Amino acid sequence: MEALPCPVIVMDAAQAITYANGAAEYFFATSQSVLKRLRLVDVVPFSSPLIGLLAQVRQDNVRINEYAVHVGTPRTGGERIVD
Repeated sequence: MEALPCPVIVMDAAQAITYANGAAEYFFATSQSVLKRLRLVDVVPFSSPLIGLLAQVRQDNVRINEYAVHVGTPRTGGERIVD
């Protein structure tokens, strides 16, 4: 996963980040060691659709594709649109 050009984060059941590749470090403007001390809600805004999408994935045990999702924090310089 490290070689993938897209940000990848892996989370446990409590939404704690357990892995982040280099692209995720760049995207979230922080190191993997810092990311691994955080939860998803610490790196995306509380209003992010990612929170709800993740809940749906876990509840229904399904895969979801979502496009043009707005993601951003003050750390990353504001809004970013991702697929």
